[in-house]
Amino acid sequence: IGDFITLKNQFTLGVSEDHILDSVHKAGAEVMKLEAKRREKLMLEKDGFMRDKISRAYGLLLHSFQIETKEAFEALSLLKLGIDLEWVDGMTDQEISAIFFRCRRAHLALDSQESLNPEQLAEKRADYLKQQCHKLKLKI
Repeated sequence: IGDFITLKNQFTLGVSEDHILDSVHKAGAEVMKLEAKRREKLMLEKDGFMRDKISRAYGLLLHSFQIETKEAFEALSLLKLGIDLEWVDGMTDQEISAIFFRCRRAHLALDSQESLNPEQLAEKRADYLKQQCHKLKLKI
């Protein structure tokens, strides 16, 4: 929940494109249905474990000095879930999706217009995330 899912088709020889597309579409629809059920359950139960994970992700994004891409993606993913569950306010799905892309290495390097070593990239990413996430408010 709250993460990216990749659907893959392993068998393509001898199978029509329409059949492949139909299979992937059905699998995607099933994943969406299961995720919607799980989100509904989370909203009703106000699961303490998930509220803690979302709260920690919020703190990480707002208070880190350095943050690696994977760690940022995991925290942003949890924050997106918090937004969708109405446990976090202050940002739209579109805004958080844009942040996913803007905190990647190439975007950070382009914005700084200089060559950055891994440590500098992690610092730039943390600064960018603090700047973007400062308007978020936890409601849990």
